[in-house]
Amino acid sequence: MSMAKIKIINTTDIDFGNEKELENKIERYSNLPECRINLIFLNKDLPYPDYQGVFVSKDLIKCERKSSEYLNIGTDPKGTGNTPDFKWDCYVAISKKWCDKRNEYPAFFKFLIGHELGHAKIYLSDENLHIHSCLIKGCIECASNGRIKPSGELPHEILCDKFGKYFSHQFYDEPKKLEDEIDKLIINSDCEDSKNFSLIKNVKPTNNFEGLKESLIKFSMPYKEKLIKLWEKSVEINGEYSLASKIGDYETLFQST
Repeated sequence: MSMAKIKIINTTDIDFGNEKELENKIERYSNLPECRINLIFLNKDLPYPDYQGVFVSKDLIKCERKSSEYLNIGTDPKGTGNTPDFKWDCYVAISKKWCDKRNEYPAFFKFLIGHELGHAKIYLSDENLHIHSCLIKGCIECASNGRIKPSGELPHEILCDKFGKYFSHQFYDEPKKLEDEIDKLIINSDCEDSKNFSLIKNVKPTNNFEGLKESLIKFSMPYKEKLIKLWEKSVEINGEYSLASKIGDYETLFQST
């Protein structure tokens, strides 16, 4: 079975050691289907204040203009775009904040890479499922009148946290290393970040992505009508640049397979 090919693009001044060896380990431990992924270590933080990393596929990039333009994805051969020896299908970017902390929290740094590769795993298995998860994340706060935040409480984010833990554990003989680092982060963070780290601490590592569609349906069904209206409005305003324009019939997102 062919695996994903990973290309590290390090835009920082940080020495990440043997990058080829790291690429090989990421390919092996993530065990993603065949594709080409640029893994970008950033010298700047992401345009979303609470984002630690981000995943975007090339096929959906025009619907992710904020991050793609900010990172010059696909337009800067000397930075984060295509290189002569590597044409990409997806990219994963890790923010400067966490690249700077990769020596202090090495297991958590691997967790972040794994979390974003979890989004890649969802996308590569079912593009509509990935789009569905992104549409929920983008609109659930408004649809729920502020009761639900677009955070680690969403089903796909929880699953990617689980995969991130599974992925990080592959690098170390002692899985407790990640748990110890998360405990340290909980102690040293403000209240909101501490809550998010606590959510990560409580999930169990897994490489099993079955059942995500059913979880998304169950989670979003109470807000179905409001979500669909928000998606329709997004298409009305943004046209083909709206991610919601990729779905021909929103009803299919709420139907179990």
